[in-house]
Amino acid sequence: QREDSQAWQGLGVAQFRGPGPTRLFAPIAALFGRNPWGVKILLHLLALTLVPLSYRIGWQLSGRRSIAFLAGLAAALMPDLYFFSNFLMSDLPNLVVVSAFTTLLLSALQSGERKWMFGTLLTASFGALLRSENLALLALGAFALIAQPVWEWISGAERADFWIRLSRRALMVGLALLSALLPVLWWSWRNYEEYGAVGLGN
Repeated sequence: QREDSQAWQGLGVAQFRGPGPTRLFAPIAALFGRNPWGVKILLHLLALTLVPLSYRIGWQLSGRRSIAFLAGLAAALMPDLYFFSNFLMSDLPNLVVVSAFTTLLLSALQSGERKWMFGTLLTASFGALLRSENLALLALGAFALIAQPVWEWISGAERADFWIRLSRRALMVGLALLSALLPVLWWSWRNYEEYGAVGLGN
């Protein structure tokens, strides 16, 4: 029995995961009912999104089209994608969320724009609702964004107005982190009221 198969019983929430998988699969299940093709189409589309995501990450890390192309090609040929596209599991959506988090974090570090910071931490928030271990993404994202101006100051790249830049970055990351934590805290409180224990698993 697959980890998220409990979600099919009346479209309830997955027993061992947060509400993320159910929120992802429920609209397709409502359209297609118990016909497996609906979910298979969704999972195959998610698998396809990993190709441009991998290409973008390769481009961001290397700045070279050849490396980006190889990264996208490696994703397209990955056998796990074809395997997990045929099962109602959270593995494939989780891989997409982690890849999206990675490219958004790189964009935030490279540009310093608030939209990328909010996008990074909100994606990590959905990842935590998908799998509770993805709470580490929230901590990693917030730490990396706060540490960037400190690292630039230590390396001597940006020494002017250090405290102003650090305070602005801390404020922006704090607001983004608060926004990202709201769904996580809401679901944890829901579980506390229903089961008497705080946690993201149902």
